[in-house]
This record gives sequence, structure tokens and C-alpha cells, in this order.
Amino acid sequence: MIIAVRTCLLRNTKFDKPGHYIVITKYQKDMFWYTDPVLKKEFTIKENDLIFAWYNNILDSSAYMLVLEPK
Repeated sequence: MIIAVRTCLLRNTKFDKPGHYIVITKYQKDMFWYTDPVLKKEFTIKENDLIFAWYNNILDSSAYMLVLEPK
């Protein structure tokens, strides 16, 4: 799954730019694992924090999500 999120909320930094795409790689017990294509590193984030970063991206951008499932 690929989603556009508010980067500063993922990294707990000051506002830098509206949106950034991340790749969700795993979900287990209210935790998501995601890869940041820019940093080329995997991170974990709580479900509520990820949803907050995703929804807040709508304010001046959009909340795109792309889901691919195997047949």
C-alpha cells in the first residue's frame, strides 16, 4: 500500500512540505511498518499516528492511497 502523508507528523519535525509518499509493508497489533523511499529505511508507527499524518495531508494536498493485492 502506498499513501501520501504529512511528513512532519511522521518524523515529529517542523513543517517542511505538504505531502510525501510512503510504502506500508506490514501491519500487526496496531502498528504499521513503512518504508520511506527518500531515506531508504524502514520505520514503525502506531496506527493512530499514521492515520493522523495521512488525514492531515488533506489540508493542503490530498490523501491518496494505492492498494495492490495479489490475485
